[in-house]
Amino acid sequence: KETCMNAPIRYLSQTIIILASKVALLLPVKPGRIVCHSYNAISQYADSPMYIAEYLLHEYGKDCEIIWLSENPAKFDYLKERGIVAIKKRSLKDFYYSNTACAYISNLFGTPSHVLKRRGRLVIETTHGVAYKSLISGVFDEAKGKRTYKWQKAFFSRSINRCDLCLSGSKITSETVYRDELGYKGEILEKGLPRNDVFFGDTAEVRESVRSRLNLDPDIKIAVVMPTWRKEQSTANIALDYKALVGVLSRSYGGRWKVLLRLHPLTTADRSGILEKNKDHVVDVTTGFESQEVMCASDLLITDYSSVIWDFALLGRPILLFQPDLGEYEEERGFNVPPSEWGLPAAKTSEELVRLVGDIPYDMLCNMAKAHLSRFGSYETGHATEAVCDILRPYIVGKKT
Repeated sequence: KETCMNAPIRYLSQTIIILASKVALLLPVKPGRIVCHSYNAISQYADSPMYIAEYLLHEYGKDCEIIWLSENPAKFDYLKERGIVAIKKRSLKDFYYSNTACAYISNLFGTPSHVLKRRGRLVIETTHGVAYKSLISGVFDEAKGKRTYKWQKAFFSRSINRCDLCLSGSKITSETVYRDELGYKGEILEKGLPRNDVFFGDTAEVRESVRSRLNLDPDIKIAVVMPTWRKEQSTANIALDYKALVGVLSRSYGGRWKVLLRLHPLTTADRSGILEKNKDHVVDVTTGFESQEVMCASDLLITDYSSVIWDFALLGRPILLFQPDLGEYEEERGFNVPPSEWGLPAAKTSEELVRLVGDIPYDMLCNMAKAHLSRFGSYETGHATEAVCDILRPYIVGKKT
């Protein structure tokens, strides 16, 4: 846990790593070598870096060498069949490949200290969605009795400014997050996020695939519960009366309903009790599925402060907010825009959530989701992957020095 005392030490240690890493500038950049990771290399083969990697392999084949960073490379051995090599994060291989790649692609608002800016190489930040919540939560200064943001802001700003290009799907991301909160001074590509391109195509095939893998009847309607990550790893944010929820969904919107539970990839909270109690109504899809395909298969989203709000709104389908810890979360994390200004119905208890479903027509919820996109200025085009890969082309073929 970071404190006011060790935050400067962390900043200093990263300064030392940056200085030591300058030896990497002696290594030649290899055209076609792309290093990617998602969620700090802890979780799945997923998100925008995955969509970029897949596009590059399709377009360039063996001319592209894709390296996927992971805390557990063995978990990604299956990627070898697709021409992708997984290596250990924070290893000598990581240091070598990351600093000889013609492109380095991540999604956590910045790059590691050992990845330096250099000629002939492009460092790309894809983000993992619209940051409704503040990225810089600060650390508690016991002497002053309040949170301080100085060192974290310095760390984030230095990290993001090692990037050459940042991708954005919304005005709030470009202006409020990149420029104001993080102090990013570089180029922003406002063409959307690669992970969201799927929502602009025919989602029916993805929808049918997910339902088939889950053995769900074609006529079953799906509500997906997708809360954000929390430090305390509590299950309070998924403690819903699922039987009552499925019942009111059926009465209000018709048909038979099932709930999919998709936790944040970094969540380790034990949900086995909740799943066992609600096994007739809830299916856990935290692993085995990519977030975007789960959303394509769903008819309604229940979340809290997660960036999936933005993604799901692109589908024009209903979004309900379940925020039982709003006060505590706001005090700990803070928001770039208060939830009261998101224009989406919110509940603090399971009973309130059930009432919302009973009170608000489905079409009205769809209109609220569409208005949410307008409120925050959407840049999504459905061609974000193609746009960023067009920029990558001269680096891949070796014509960028």
